[in-house]
Amino acid sequence: CELGQWVYSSAPTCVKAPCTVLPHVDHAAVSQDCVPTASGSACDAFECDPGYEAVGLLACIEGQWTHPTCHPLRCSEAPVGENTQRMLPCVGMPDGAVCQ
Repeated sequence: CELGQWVYSSAPTCVKAPCTVLPHVDHAAVSQDCVPTASGSACDAFECDPGYEAVGLLACIEGQWTHPTCHPLRCSEAPVGENTQRMLPCVGMPDGAVCQ
């Protein structure tokens, strides 16, 4: 303020709020490197625990984090062993499932 008037070196601008608080994601580690993250940006320092895979991105939208999740990995191959051809339907079963 100068002589009762605001003096600007350039026109004032508004910026979207960044995400400044580290989010919690079940079964994941989110690095401190994610804070702060500018609005409209994603944080690559988000990693699901072993045995889990990420679904969605961890992104900052107008000061709020999106809500990615970590889902248990599924078995991507049929069990290996003698006479296991009939076990092909077991491909894609979720973690903890029993193939019979």
